[in-house]
Amino acid sequence: MKNRLAYSGLGPILADRDMSVRDLGEMLESRGTPVGKNTLYRLIKQEPIDRIDLQILGALRDALGVSLDELLIFETPANTLRQIPAAKQRRLHELMARNSDGKLTKEERAEFLKLGREAEKLTLANARQLAAQRKALQHS
Repeated sequence: MKNRLAYSGLGPILADRDMSVRDLGEMLESRGTPVGKNTLYRLIKQEPIDRIDLQILGALRDALGVSLDELLIFETPANTLRQIPAAKQRRLHELMARNSDGKLTKEERAEFLKLGREAEKLTLANARQLAAQRKALQHS
């Protein structure tokens, strides 16, 4: 059985909401759960998490209104880089062009955002894999 690594989903969540770490820190403090900025910065990095305080995880979940599986993502390291399927990639390009022209309908915008998030998740997974391989090479 391959080892599964835990990653924080906090970075993409903040990016989707156009929030900074400082904004999040202020939000948590106003809710009575101050969290150190170093802890929050550590959680937006795309590196495996060895441990996390469950009170902080719960405070983040409550403050951001997200589920635990959005905040804490478990992945099995892959041996190959992953790609978005060709049909989805073509559709994403079409929607990107229409978006650039300002011609997206409400439904197309929702589809565009969904496909964009899917592509972003694959990109992050590939970046994690490459970083882990680089780190392994440096230590060998």
